[in-house]
Amino acid sequence: MNKYIILYLVLIVFFISACLHSPVISPNQPEVSFKNDVQPIMIGNCTSSGCHGTSSGGEGIFSLMTYDDVINNGGINSGKPEKSKLYKAITSKGENLMPPNGKMADQLILKIYDWIGQGAKNN
Repeated sequence: MNKYIILYLVLIVFFISACLHSPVISPNQPEVSFKNDVQPIMIGNCTSSGCHGTSSGGEGIFSLMTYDDVINNGGINSGKPEKSKLYKAITSKGENLMPPNGKMADQLILKIYDWIGQGAKNN
């Protein structure tokens, strides 16, 4: 009887952990460029409507227009997307989701994930 309970618990843990995986960065994947790939995403999704286009604004508003802005204000943990504030914000659920007008397209989120995972270079 006890071996079935243990087996059942192991299976539950396995299935839960399988659902919590993050995208994998392939070493053969092309390098993501901040200037050509990430910055246009930031400008198109984060700086519109006066949200993160300037450092002036309401409480908690900060700029995400330049590389330095994204690194300093986006809480980027180079090489670790899951630990980066920006990645957490764009993959959040509910009221913490950014941008607040709706989830970004999955391919844009993946591009940011890859850029951070590749070292968040200023390229």
